[in-house]
Amino acid sequence: MSRFAQFGPKLRQYGASSARMFLYCAIPTACFIHTVFDYAGEITPSYGPSMLPTLNMAGDMLMIERLPG
Repeated sequence: MSRFAQFGPKLRQYGASSARMFLYCAIPTACFIHTVFDYAGEITPSYGPSMLPTLNMAGDMLMIERLPG
């Protein structure tokens, strides 16, 4: 069970609306995604012949690392 899912029944017990439930889950998820893509890396497509035969000419998705190394 996720960390935030355990609070769902309690919030509904106190009358939280579905919009509030959505925001309660969406805001931490958006913050997590923002942190990962700004500080850890990004997903980008690869294209072109420079990495043949390791990668396809088009269609491979790569995780570009941004962590200090």
